[in-house]
Amino acid sequence: MRAIKYRELVRMHRSLGGDGMVKHLREWMDPKTDGHLRPEDFNLTELAVACFGWDRFQRARNDRTVLLTEAGDGVDSTTFSAITGLVVQGKVRESFLEESNQAASLIGYEPGIRNKSVRRPMFQNLDAKESGTDGGEDIKEGMPYPRIGFGADYQSFGDNRKRGNIIPVTREALFFDNTGEVLRQASQVGRIAGIRKDKTCWNAILGIQADAYRYSFNGTAYATYQAATPWINHHTPALVNWTDIDAAETLFVGMTDPNTGEPIELGGRTVLVMPQAYMTAQNVFGSNGTDQTSDANYVVGYPNPLAGYALMRMAARAYALAAAHATYAGSPTTPWIMGDLKKAFTYRENWPLTITQAPTNTQAEFESDIVAQFKASERGDTWVEEPRYVTRSLGTG
Repeated sequence: MRAIKYRELVRMHRSLGGDGMVKHLREWMDPKTDGHLRPEDFNLTELAVACFGWDRFQRARNDRTVLLTEAGDGVDSTTFSAITGLVVQGKVRESFLEESNQAASLIGYEPGIRNKSVRRPMFQNLDAKESGTDGGEDIKEGMPYPRIGFGADYQSFGDNRKRGNIIPVTREALFFDNTGEVLRQASQVGRIAGIRKDKTCWNAILGIQADAYRYSFNGTAYATYQAATPWINHHTPALVNWTDIDAAETLFVGMTDPNTGEPIELGGRTVLVMPQAYMTAQNVFGSNGTDQTSDANYVVGYPNPLAGYALMRMAARAYALAAAHATYAGSPTTPWIMGDLKKAFTYRENWPLTITQAPTNTQAEFESDIVAQFKASERGDTWVEEPRYVTRSLGTG
């Protein structure tokens, strides 16, 4: 554990200035940097002494009427907030990524959404629609190229959800050297935000709660997994051998793109199983081959046909969500999901996890003994981009 010392900060400020010092600390805290600084390497009490000055810090400790709002003989009062922000932000982000990364990494990602709700018109070949062709015919000499434009079909995305909390840094935390408590609060804020995001992703993937209706086409909301028309991507076989994967492949063959009418083509094949079924699934996917009896005297060996599939274990949180929902009643350990998840689901983000600092204001310190405070917020939600790229089996058949 590296410790940031008072004299080092003062020396760094004298040579680089406040902005330069904060810039260097930010670089040293980058997780991509070898031997990078972690939030635990900082001591907020020493930081307060360095930034506000020892005399003012001691006066404020002994006299509650003295506010820590201006620098005395220290470095710079604004630098305290800037560096504390780096420390808090680093801990919040670290915990947020730990909790939210698995499900979010499986699905698509669309950042910078600027609208609360969106009605997205679907592209199609207008000439092809009018002529009843697929628009792929040869173009005769001197004839115009077919036009690609917006058609009558559209997909709707509703409003996303905002999540966040405020992290205060109190006088007590500085005076009694409770850096660990501040970091625990920051860690909890990041953890809560990460869990909330992770749940929205798993709910959409599993097709449960309100997230079961995250696909809206031409004004009609559909459950992600359908056992009948307009598409069939829900079935019941248990995952015990390659024939069950074959059953899912058969469902994909029967589904077509609603705009072009062309068959669904998967860009990848990920198979998700519950934690309790992972070892069994590994046995299915990891075997060297399969044996088949051709007649009473011969056994023919074949390579494992599942070599090209990516097997992944769902998080324990996914199991808990399934076990608590009626869709999976009686069978929360056996469901499995297969498909191209990045084409099926998208996390539409208005803004990523952002930590903002309250402006310098003595009112909060006067009323609540809060020296600095930070707000962590994130706004986004998981939506079904195209349910025909994924299948679900409850594993009960």
